[in-house]
Amino acid sequence: MSSSILATGTAVPPHKMSQAQALAMFQDFACTTERQRRLAKVLFDRAQVENRFTFVPHQSAYQWCLDDQTPLQEITAGGALTTAPDSIPQVVAGTSPGLSTGQRMRLYDLYASNLAIASAKQAIANSNRTSNNITHLVTVSCTGFASPGVDVNLIRALSLPPTVERVNIGFMGCHGAVNGIRTAMNIANSNRAATVLVCCVELCSLHCRFQWGENENEKIIGNALFGDGSASLVIANTSDQQNNDANNDANNDSPDWEIIDTGSVLIDDSRASLRWDIGDHGFEMILGSDIGDRIEAALSNWLSQWLHQRGLSFDDIDFWAVHPGGPKIISAVQSSLRLSDEQLSVSMDVLRRCGNMSSPTVLFILEEFRKSMATAHPARTPQHAVVIAFGPGMVAEIALLKIGG
Repeated sequence: MSSSILATGTAVPPHKMSQAQALAMFQDFACTTERQRRLAKVLFDRAQVENRFTFVPHQSAYQWCLDDQTPLQEITAGGALTTAPDSIPQVVAGTSPGLSTGQRMRLYDLYASNLAIASAKQAIANSNRTSNNITHLVTVSCTGFASPGVDVNLIRALSLPPTVERVNIGFMGCHGAVNGIRTAMNIANSNRAATVLVCCVELCSLHCRFQWGENENEKIIGNALFGDGSASLVIANTSDQQNNDANNDANNDSPDWEIIDTGSVLIDDSRASLRWDIGDHGFEMILGSDIGDRIEAALSNWLSQWLHQRGLSFDDIDFWAVHPGGPKIISAVQSSLRLSDEQLSVSMDVLRRCGNMSSPTVLFILEEFRKSMATAHPARTPQHAVVIAFGPGMVAEIALLKIGG
């Protein structure tokens, strides 16, 4: 039995924030000394992010600093969540932690579903299937909780069958998309009739930190990296080669990727290097200074053995969809696997254009590869892609994909 990715879809919210704007906002909110302002500029410059997208205009966050007890109803009453305020209020750096976690979760409930619906619609439209064909729904998110939530809203908005079977993958971090692929692969491999919609959606900007305390440098790096986005996949059983060929003929501009296998490894002694903590004022992402060293030391040996067991080596991989968790992570993967700048160019381009969107990010990269294949004849077949992402633990998750052959 085999399953394939039939289509991808991506979406970002309408509000763009440049890195210069993000830095100025963070300095206004959190930097209480000139030294912090200088260090913040260094951290934001090193992130290599040029722009990212947010579900509300970033200027609205200034209103969240005025009084951390302000009811969310008052914030929304002025339209501050859809349009930028007419004037930016003055704030005193370091005095407000911003919205409570409960208020942030209410915003997640308000806005996550619309973004998820946009990417899912695109994936279904590109898949040569219809909403009525969807038998299973896998939702992935680590930046918010609501029940009923994104899954139920997708069913209603997309007119999915009321009998669609749901799986929610929550709080697994940036590698959540690989967990979604694995889940969909196993469903499709066991059921020839299955067509699985996988939808990743993250509102990372919800968890912007408004304060910078002593010894909290590892907690504020996320402010320099994270943006909002959603990406979806349609995955189906393609064991019947005739059906697979028919789908490719009907959808030549979006070639199917067969899912060969997925893998996972827990990197030793790295629990403190990458983690999410739920605080009173949002989820706190911890990115340890040793994260790159641990990836570099552990990744190559494990991945080379894993590929060897499947008859492949690094030289057989044509596309590397490496999650750009940040420059340190990209650099560590590059050094460990001895990849060229060109092999990581799509990952870096997505990081520059959109920032780290957590779980959807590797699917944005995969979509770029699919687009490039639609305009260029494959140099050889089969061609292979490896999707790599990292999450709390620290855990590396991978998916091996193939086209042709």
